[in-house]
Amino acid sequence: MKAAALFAGALFAGVAFAEAADPERPHLAQAWTALSKGDGLPGTVGLEHYIYEPEDTSPDRDMEALQAHIWDYGSSCKKIQLNTPNGAQPRTSDYRWGTYYINCDAVDCCYSGKGSSRTRPDVKAWDINTPGIAGAVKVKFQGYNDTTELNDNPVNGAEHWRETDKVPFPRMPPVTYDHYITRNPTADGEDIISHRIEYSAGTAVPPGTILYGNFTVIHNVTGFRETFKIPDMCSPQGNPPGRGHALACNDDQIASWEQKYFKHSYAMSSLSKSSVVV
Repeated sequence: MKAAALFAGALFAGVAFAEAADPERPHLAQAWTALSKGDGLPGTVGLEHYIYEPEDTSPDRDMEALQAHIWDYGSSCKKIQLNTPNGAQPRTSDYRWGTYYINCDAVDCCYSGKGSSRTRPDVKAWDINTPGIAGAVKVKFQGYNDTTELNDNPVNGAEHWRETDKVPFPRMPPVTYDHYITRNPTADGEDIISHRIEYSAGTAVPPGTILYGNFTVIHNVTGFRETFKIPDMCSPQGNPPGRGHALACNDDQIASWEQKYFKHSYAMSSLSKSSVVV
């Protein structure tokens, strides 16, 4: 009896103190809209729209894959970053790849790069990546944390996931992202709601936090594509005839706008120019 009691007690203790299994690693939403703060001027809230469709070379597809991100600060400045990875779009397309700036320093619209220097933008695939070989990408569940999103709205028990991306160059710090998400069950599965993202890269990039509010996952992706159409005024001057009048932006202006309104993409771009792949 005594031995049985000891065994039962040990078994009970083992059950009581067993650690719960980590939740399944989430994939972040790939089509969403949200209010956000952290990229622009201090205290400034903007509106973000995002879509990321994987490249699809199927000849039966009606429309090219679309990868695009909009940061909208209203009358202050708006940036549209758009990529169509399946190939260049015709001159008449409303989805011409490029980076466009609207109403920044009272410029109606201009685009990044001139002539042959225009490069297809690398729209970041916002996701929690799959852990890589030899620790190139590490992902760890940090626990359930109480935190806040935009406007100090409380978020109780958010999943905290930390991704560390090792850069392939010596003496360069890894890039770390801390994601705080919750899961919203739907008829088709679940929506992943992003509440805040914290990022850092040692002393190479000042740490930053992006706070989201009214984060809405988009399910009608076909209709959502309309959001990313390039306005006529952003079409390059004379191309196509009769539609656009935009010219290439001044490089110094772009640097100023990026540093002021789009801090995260500016920081990642600065790392890239330092031969760091992020």
